[in-house]
Amino acid sequence: MLTRSALLSLTAVLGLMASSSVTAATPRVFPEGQRPDDSRLAPQKDLNGYFPFEVPATRKEWEVRKRELKQRILVSTGLWPMPQRTPMKPVIFGKVTRPGFTVERCILRVFRVTLSPACCSGRPGRPPVENTRPSCVLTGMAGDCRITASVRWTP
Repeated sequence: MLTRSALLSLTAVLGLMASSSVTAATPRVFPEGQRPDDSRLAPQKDLNGYFPFEVPATRKEWEVRKRELKQRILVSTGLWPMPQRTPMKPVIFGKVTRPGFTVERCILRVFRVTLSPACCSGRPGRPPVENTRPSCVLTGMAGDCRITASVRWTP
């Protein structure tokens, strides 16, 4: 019967012989020292480099760049292709009358971007005189989120 040290030595020798024969028989796609032309193998790009802005020379080139940038922004925000618009279904409530103006609360359901519907709420202020311009503060809300944007609008 083999001793434990002899068994370990035999295993080590057989292992080395097997590994050397496996590496020698490994097929190669490219010759030794040559790498595939793949951008993933290049050094990673970071934002510490120099990226000068190249100004388009003509108006036509500006329009092409504008179209490309607009599409890139729409794709990155999940709006390309543009989702189908849903009915707004306005809900107006909570009218408050003060001297010189009235304020009502309203909620508009805007088109769906995510799984939850996005809503836009506002407080339109209406002056009592018909010929004056009303103003409104619009507040954007998405799903369960709190206020995302607030815009004062005067038509």
